[in-house]
Amino acid sequence: MIDEDVYKRQLRMARFAMHRLRITQYAHLPRDEAAKRYGEAMKNFDEILQLAATEPKRMIACEDDMARGFHLPGNA
Repeated sequence: MIDEDVYKRQLRMARFAMHRLRITQYAHLPRDEAAKRYGEAMKNFDEILQLAATEPKRMIACEDDMARGFHLPGNA
């Protein structure tokens, strides 16, 4: 069994990965716009994590989506 502290560290690292991804994604925007979008994205990420805790059945759709790998909706 994995220690609860390991799960906490994994969650913190996942949030850090999202943080770095968003900074990179919004780097080309004006600072105010980038900061706004960054804040919204991180809030959304935190809400998604909360849904995983409170609505585990949603994980089925998430797992199915990830199993498809890289795909763009509307493109076969």
